[in-house]
Amino acid sequence: RSYPAEGARANKVSFSNDGRLLAMGDKAGHVTVADRAGVVLWRFQCASEVCSLAWSARDELLAVGCHRHFEVWSFKTRSRVHRGMVNRYVLSLSWSSNDQLAFTGDNGVGLWDPASGTELSGIRLERTHEVNWSANGRLAIGMEDGRIIVIDGEAREVLTGQTGYVKSVSWGPKDRRLASAASDGTVRIWDPRTVESLATLSGIKDGEVQWIGVDVLACASSEKVRLVRISTEEEIASWSKADAVDYSLSFSPSEGALAVNRDDGFYVLDVTEFVDRPRAARSLPLEDRSEEH
Repeated sequence: RSYPAEGARANKVSFSNDGRLLAMGDKAGHVTVADRAGVVLWRFQCASEVCSLAWSARDELLAVGCHRHFEVWSFKTRSRVHRGMVNRYVLSLSWSSNDQLAFTGDNGVGLWDPASGTELSGIRLERTHEVNWSANGRLAIGMEDGRIIVIDGEAREVLTGQTGYVKSVSWGPKDRRLASAASDGTVRIWDPRTVESLATLSGIKDGEVQWIGVDVLACASSEKVRLVRISTEEEIASWSKADAVDYSLSFSPSEGALAVNRDDGFYVLDVTEFVDRPRAARSLPLEDRSEEH
């Protein structure tokens, strides 16, 4: 299935946690929410380009990172419930399982609590680039110097080995593994408990990563989206568009679908067979459950 961009370059995409909704943002600040049948349910306008998107744990709230601020919108009331100001692009947002929002802020990672509607004391770090909560409440933070910091309550572990900024981090099934993509062109697989690097994949510069199975990782760069079997470092599937500048990824486990963007719009790829029954490498198909939109 494909969703054309609304007049501006497609930029970010995010599945809701239950897989029923797909949020799409562009460079002009437009956000569109559609259901899995392709029906547009909601559109709204942010003050600047969409740099990041994230659904809350119960899919009641949608957070949008923009230039110098972030916005939180209610899907139920179709209204904005919060706007927080920062002095930089909000490149990353992530909700915890108890609906606490982490975002890249001025001096590290900011935290916002929807219950009180207030911003909490954040985590002071210099030059953060990416944040991602695990299901069990650990927070992975990608830094511009190549480090990944994992915070678990009062404990703090530092993963080192990549150079350049860490653009993307993704927790694996049951939070036992962590994947990170950095501007040095590598993707690392980590054991966050032992701080050990378990594998290194190369040739994925400035990419994004999304775990979609116990041993399968989706990796995206400016060239293409590829599925990689981690244990063998084998590319088992790929998808590309020649004029794509950058890709954003979002995976829905319940639907077996991987959402990606390119300049002209958003695409949903059917990856079920590769997650459950990997086969020989070939191009990924668009979903064929209905006609294109």
